[in-house]
Amino acid sequence: MTADVIHVRWRSSATLDAAAEEKLVRLLDRDECLEWQRKAIDADRKLYLLAHVLRRELIADLTGYPSEHIRFSRGAYGKPLLVSPDIGADLFFSLSHTDGLAIVAASRAGPVGIDAERRSRRIADAALKAVMSRGELDRISRKGPEEGLRLWTLKEAYSKALGLGLHLRFSDLDFSTGLSGSVDAPRGFHTWHGQEIPVGGDHIATLAYPVRRGRAVRIETREPPEIPIAPQRHELRG
Repeated sequence: MTADVIHVRWRSSATLDAAAEEKLVRLLDRDECLEWQRKAIDADRKLYLLAHVLRRELIADLTGYPSEHIRFSRGAYGKPLLVSPDIGADLFFSLSHTDGLAIVAASRAGPVGIDAERRSRRIADAALKAVMSRGELDRISRKGPEEGLRLWTLKEAYSKALGLGLHLRFSDLDFSTGLSGSVDAPRGFHTWHGQEIPVGGDHIATLAYPVRRGRAVRIETREPPEIPIAPQRHELRG
């Protein structure tokens, strides 16, 4: 059976020192650099940098296009769009960064959404009640707080795959029995699927994607040992 491929890459921000950060900034375009500069907290700057460089390098690998020439814009609801290279609408991607981890996903097969949270995070009961269905709350009660994080990342990933981000009402979703079969799939697809990605013991990461009838899905995961450094293309100004 022919398989559709989804590529997932991640890195820990603990691997990024000040010298590496200075070099990796050279891979960003000017708009990304400005956003990076706006981050007031050093940890947030590192995570933003890692996530956006990983996205740029993954797209470069999949398209064969030089990473320094890749350009993005934003569509409805803030969804990132690839505007250069012009390869049409057949490349889908998503990114997430949370405490200590940056992760990206991309595929030519269909929409993808990725989200991650630190495993030790605890979501307040009031927040869970605001975004979870009764069935999901029962599941969390049986399995423990970590199940709340799994459902949270699943909903985030699903919303990202739809291109809606936080504009989707999580309380309208019920993933107490999983994502598959619980919501309508996009035109041309059979069902949705959610897959937890093994990124180490400190984090929970979840990938959401639709599946085409009669086709398997292969998820290729990798933690790059390093990210290549491109020649500097611009100067940052304070």
